[in-house]
Amino acid sequence: MGVVWLNELSITDAVESSVDALSAGKILLYPTDTTFALGVDALNPAAIDALFAAKRRSQAKSLSVCFASADHALLEVEASPLVSRLAETLLPGPVTLLARRKGNRYLSLAPTSDLLGFRVPDHPFCLALAAAFERPFTATSANLSGGSEAVTGEAALALAAEIGPDLLFSVLEEKTRYAMPSTIIDASGSEAKVLRPGPISEAEVLAV
Repeated sequence: MGVVWLNELSITDAVESSVDALSAGKILLYPTDTTFALGVDALNPAAIDALFAAKRRSQAKSLSVCFASADHALLEVEASPLVSRLAETLLPGPVTLLARRKGNRYLSLAPTSDLLGFRVPDHPFCLALAAAFERPFTATSANLSGGSEAVTGEAALALAAEIGPDLLFSVLEEKTRYAMPSTIIDASGSEAKVLRPGPISEAEVLAV
């Protein structure tokens, strides 16, 4: 497994190796603005199955996906006025939005739900990787199912040792900006509902 620290390597070089890992169908451990995350090609069912297994996570629970921009995300979901307004206002940022997906393109991420959780993290590495890979990739928190999310490089490195051989590459930094999971917002109905508090408060969400 390859490991790089962003204070020792340029983002461009880290992105190049990360694209190689995702293209090979392997798992990437990387930093976001909230927690570290585990990424695979979101359109590769075999890689998604490996990620569920590595996290020891039931496929009854969904995996979120990272897009390059709010505009890209809105092409993949039913973009109601509410979804569009939240995405255009809060992304990039420390939130996960839930909206009804279009068709079954992302069925492997949420086999038991018609909702897609999507992110555009406000982190230079994530944005550069999304632009370079040109495909969506998962943004599920770096942890084993039920465990604490990794928010420091040392915690992420310890987790990497538990993930196993499907983890090909890790990109680390000392600590994520917010050091907590993203705010989860269900935008699939007529009103926004905060399902998990996070860096963006419920009051801020409802004010959008």
